[in-house]
Amino acid sequence: MEGQIIRVLCFTVFLFLIIPKGLSQDPSCTSDKIHIEQRQTGNIVQSKPEWEVSIINTCNCDIIQLQLLCPNFGSVISTDQTLLSEIGNTGHCLFYGGRQLIRTDNYVINYVGDYISLAPYSYSMTTACSS
Repeated sequence: MEGQIIRVLCFTVFLFLIIPKGLSQDPSCTSDKIHIEQRQTGNIVQSKPEWEVSIINTCNCDIIQLQLLCPNFGSVISTDQTLLSEIGNTGHCLFYGGRQLIRTDNYVINYVGDYISLAPYSYSMTTACSS
């Protein structure tokens, strides 16, 4: 019995040594892995500043259906609705039409109006994950 326990322990240690670290990493994606930066472009439209929003997905997985918190979105006077649109009157916006955001790619959109404090709200991961 003791010999069998030792063999099981040795086999377990052996597995931990040969499994690559990438395979043991959890591919879960937390909201802090979705980086959002905003800056004024310097353009003024209808007396309001234009803003450039850059979003980078640094997750191990591609994501889809990214929704952002977008309080006061009603103050925006100009945006491409296919890239950033409010869902009802909820203060949540659908980004990039819900399309897939490839990991490490930079997605840039512009809007005109008052500054909106955008933050990740919800999203889904695809099966395209790196190991």
